[in-house]
Order: sequence, then structure tokens, then C-alpha cells
Amino acid sequence: MKPLLSLLTVALFSTHLSAANLDIGEEINEVCAGCHGEYAEGGKEGEYPRLAGLSADYIERELRLFKSKERLNHPMVPYTKERELPEEDLLDVSAYIATIELYSKLP
Repeated sequence: MKPLLSLLTVALFSTHLSAANLDIGEEINEVCAGCHGEYAEGGKEGEYPRLAGLSADYIERELRLFKSKERLNHPMVPYTKERELPEEDLLDVSAYIATIELYSKLP
């Protein structure tokens, strides 16, 4: 049963990533990198959180909360307006960031 569950998890994750355009996500991440770091490692001594290692689903959910103003975060307001971050871009950048693997743990 466990091998089947593992296979289904990988298949679902792969389908999710294949629906997104990782090249476009990488381009969008250049804006994110200004605060969160080039490799999503976090920035400014912890002022901006590390995103590397988070799942695409989690990043998508948080970005949607910022867009709807259900989670207010003043530095994110200019970047999460519909004109700045349409749904397709949100999916692309979330999927791209989820692929970033940092090989060392940061505090």
C-alpha cells in the first residue's frame, strides 16, 4: 500500500509542476529575489522568509491570501495586485520556487 501511495503522491506533484511553466516562473522569481534572495533562501537577516523547500501548494495558498488581503503583509501588497500577479503567473512562480533545493540549512 505504501509504494502505491508514494507513486500517487509523485504523480500528483509531477502533474502539478508540468501544468506550470517553470521558465516563466524563474523570470517572475527575479522580482521575488529582491527580498527573498536569488535562491529563495530568505533575506535581510530573516526579515524576509526563506521560501526554498516549501511546497508549491503552500506558496500558492499564501500568495492567494496576500492577493485577497486575508493575510495582510505590507511589503507584498504591490506585488500581489491582480495586474501584477495574475493566476497563471502565481502558479508558475509557486511551482518554480518549489523546485529550488538548498543544500545547506540556514538558521
